[in-house]
Amino acid sequence: MAKLKLDSAEISLDPYPHIVSFPALPESAYQRFRNAVPPVEAFDLKGNGAKLELDIVETGPAFAALPQECREVLLELRQLLRDTAEDLAGTFAEALCAKYVWLLGEQLAREVLTKGWTTTNGRVMGRAPGYRLDPHLDSAQQGMTCLFYLTDAPTPEDGALGLYRAEKPLEVLAASTYYPKAEGVATELVKTIPVRQNKFVSFVAGPSSLHGFGRDSGKAQGWRFVYQCHVIPTGLRMDALAPRLPDEQRRRWEKYIRPTS
Repeated sequence: MAKLKLDSAEISLDPYPHIVSFPALPESAYQRFRNAVPPVEAFDLKGNGAKLELDIVETGPAFAALPQECREVLLELRQLLRDTAEDLAGTFAEALCAKYVWLLGEQLAREVLTKGWTTTNGRVMGRAPGYRLDPHLDSAQQGMTCLFYLTDAPTPEDGALGLYRAEKPLEVLAASTYYPKAEGVATELVKTIPVRQNKFVSFVAGPSSLHGFGRDSGKAQGWRFVYQCHVIPTGLRMDALAPRLPDEQRRRWEKYIRPTS
């Protein structure tokens, strides 16, 4: 199987650690994945008609309804990203260690990070003209967010990833997808990453890794598709770790983890 091309990728620490690879795959390998994106009607429609979601999970109804060849190629795409997890984690080892110390405390982080890295199952996402996602942090347990673009956006108005900086350090009072406006904190756009076919973007999902995405309803056309997954420590289960969390970290999770009996 082809591997994502990372050896010549652009790596930056501003405004937080991230990597951009383009082209991320040989053209023939990329087109195989691009051609496996199913028609719009195969997706789950969400967000008042502005979002398409297709979880790459064998038991998911929408995924199971796809033709076998399409399922096989999308599972290969999932495995491709999973095979890249260790390389990504190694590139940003220091930042990932700091992130999980913040999340779990030093002792638990040291224990969790000895088990290696994998990815979540991932999903193919479609975004319509007019879709907007304000600056936010991904769920706290995620180590790195990975985006592999499956369509072009010719202009920033047609779709671009924005990397943001908060005007002051965030407290991050919750563990789910987190918006700085919950703390009344303003944000500044630091970097815009255009959407292009066969581009791979990944960033450390730390407590300051604010990002957003938007498509101008008057200037964008058609759907824009991307494969998204997250790099996580192998075997990470926050429900099992919750009773062992230091008090400061546990408070962040109280609303999202069932009490253990």
